[in-house]
Amino acid sequence: MADEFDESAAGGRTDVGVPARRSLALGPEGVAIVLVVMAIAVVTAGLLLGGPASPSTNGNASPSRAASAQTAPAPTTSIDVADITACLDIDARLLEDRAGLQAELEAPVFAPTNVAALFRKANADLLSAIGVAARLEREAPTAEIGATLSATYGDLHREVSDALDNSVQFTKAYHAAATSVAAGLARLEALDVVLRGLRDQAGATPRPSPSAPPSAVPPSARPTPTQSSGPGPSGSSGPSATPAPAGLVNAGFEAGVGPPWELLLAPGSAATLQADPTVRASGSSAARVDIAVSGDERAAVAVRQGGLGLVAGSHYIGSIAVRTESTREVRLRIASASGDSYATRLYTVGPAWQTLTVDFTVFATDPNAYLEIDLGRSTVTTWLDDATFATVAATPG
Repeated sequence: MADEFDESAAGGRTDVGVPARRSLALGPEGVAIVLVVMAIAVVTAGLLLGGPASPSTNGNASPSRAASAQTAPAPTTSIDVADITACLDIDARLLEDRAGLQAELEAPVFAPTNVAALFRKANADLLSAIGVAARLEREAPTAEIGATLSATYGDLHREVSDALDNSVQFTKAYHAAATSVAAGLARLEALDVVLRGLRDQAGATPRPSPSAPPSAVPPSARPTPTQSSGPGPSGSSGPSATPAPAGLVNAGFEAGVGPPWELLLAPGSAATLQADPTVRASGSSAARVDIAVSGDERAAVAVRQGGLGLVAGSHYIGSIAVRTESTREVRLRIASASGDSYATRLYTVGPAWQTLTVDFTVFATDPNAYLEIDLGRSTVTTWLDDATFATVAATPG
């Protein structure tokens, strides 16, 4: 081809090698040759640029499949910074509890009551942390750390709950539990390093965003409970609070002991629940529980009422006045319908009326939580009166 082109072009030259002006007009054969050469050039250019050119009807070349594969964006899943921040906030509080446990273990005189208070505080945070970790576990970028956190929080929650089942007079058990829980909480430091790495990877700042869920709210904005024991025998008022969305019905047993109150008995346990107008904290009646067979678990004999509405991020206080025929232990707790505890506290109660109180913050909504008084492990007759359940308003600021 090139020889033919040179030959036809030579016909348009003078003897001295200067092209003549009239040679610009090519004949039919010359035009055909030029078109062929141009086509070859186009094909060659296409190959050099990464693939064969595919001219379209409008004269534009379609991109090659290879180019499309290189420019297609890879699917990505964003990291939930709010939940990571929530875990870091909760872990900071749990590590403070660990420092408190270490201080109690190193004190000249070991005080189980102080350890029990730290355990109750830690347990409320652990329940919240379990819910946050479950959300992290469901997302691909945080699934691994979420699973590790879920297992860690769950183990600690079970260990703390088991420890709180012991009497504070059982010093040896509380000392062993404090040692074990402090060691378990120490594992959070390494997990926090991973969480901070993920947060930094997402380009987040340490400060939680305003739209973060309640679990990520900084301590200064969390609800501040009023530390009061609630109504007692003298009829004094309880904490300054507004009623929960679904509060207690027949809280003073003035209408008897029927639904929504119920007596819950484990297999093999035996007890009766009846109204008693002769022994009461206030009003005209109280509830009396006579126990024939107590069972081995604290929840083997329980009086409870459900339908309590818990809203994520809210702080609640539950209380009830209790009197017993002789000294015994009574556990007050707030639980889910499946039996998981949101908050729990063990008291030693005697013949004088005493108001038992539990306060806690939840980070998961539950429209059907229970206030439960656990009376297992003892056959001592117990009276109940003046129950309350309320949510504490957050302090502005």
